[in-house]
Amino acid sequence: MSLIGAKFPFIYINRDKMVTESGHVLVKVKGEELARLEKNFKGSYNGKYNGLVRVTPGDWLYPGAFKYYTSKLYNFKWKTTDVLIAGFLKCGTTWLQEIVWTMRNNPNLNNPDANTPILSRVPIIDLDMYIDPKAYLFLVPGNPLKKIVKEFRKKVPHGKPAKGIYLQTGDALPDPRTLKSHFSFSMLNPSLLEHSKVVYIARNPRDMIISLHHMYRLFEFASYTGTLEQFVEHFTNDEVVHGPFWRHVKEAWQMRHHPNLHFVFYEDLRSNTKLELKKINDFLGTNLSQQQLDKVEHYTSFEEMKKRDNFTNTNRADNPNVNKKVAKTDGGFFRKGVVGNWKEKLTPQMIEKIDQYTKKHLSEIPFRYSSPSTKSDS
Repeated sequence: MSLIGAKFPFIYINRDKMVTESGHVLVKVKGEELARLEKNFKGSYNGKYNGLVRVTPGDWLYPGAFKYYTSKLYNFKWKTTDVLIAGFLKCGTTWLQEIVWTMRNNPNLNNPDANTPILSRVPIIDLDMYIDPKAYLFLVPGNPLKKIVKEFRKKVPHGKPAKGIYLQTGDALPDPRTLKSHFSFSMLNPSLLEHSKVVYIARNPRDMIISLHHMYRLFEFASYTGTLEQFVEHFTNDEVVHGPFWRHVKEAWQMRHHPNLHFVFYEDLRSNTKLELKKINDFLGTNLSQQQLDKVEHYTSFEEMKKRDNFTNTNRADNPNVNKKVAKTDGGFFRKGVVGNWKEKLTPQMIEKIDQYTKKHLSEIPFRYSSPSTKSDS
């Protein structure tokens, strides 16, 4: 029975397979793959979020609750004044979203909204897929969703949480909107680049894996408990959410000459921030002076952003989404601030496995694995 346009935006083939409005096929992850993931990932991968689904074409991996939001995501109304920050997880998108929002809204560092959490200013439209819509039916005292819903109602008074808090928050933002997504281009509406500008950031996979491993240990939604070596195995087997990494980067690289897409490497942004900010300024048409760009550079530096930590508030003792032990021993969301941290963490065997993966899938991408006098948010 077709459910498109009715309560659910997909057609069931059977209990484990469905077709979305965009034509993607969702298949529930089962068997050996699920068993491998459940062994090391105790959050998203253990059925807490409707399990996991593989989405084709692309073989993308998402939490099972993705099926409830796929139509709203695909039909999101992009505007000509929108700027989307895009990139794979832990490639520098948080840094980039602060840079772009500051360039567009706070170049003189006098906007009072700058003190609000960055997720309120630049919503990540992916985040709804980590929340089962049914969870909003049981908002008992102490449920961390209560606070999220309260803040949501301030921004979208007539919104319905079960239809996607972050998608609706993004939709309700006043122009000009700056939004963020970790979804690949092929999972978003093809009209995106016709209407809006996109700044895509890519990062060398060695450093990115170290940062991603830390994030999956830090946040309770994943609760990764395996070793770094096992994590490298999961990554190179395309068994991390939003993967395959290689296909994500490749899609963007192939469109890098599109006039509405600006492709930036994380290492370039670190090693020559002034030059890269000028390029972004030219691409966005923000027309900032050099003095304003200097202010943006300082305000969005790793050190300054770490002081504010207004993305996830990982340093807050009452944050229920953070593993306090990991945060205390290994750092919060903003951690070391050095490029090349992979040299301290990865064994030669791990490096070889990552490099084989990269050579097989992304040989045309000019990744850099070190850069003089650079810092990162690994």
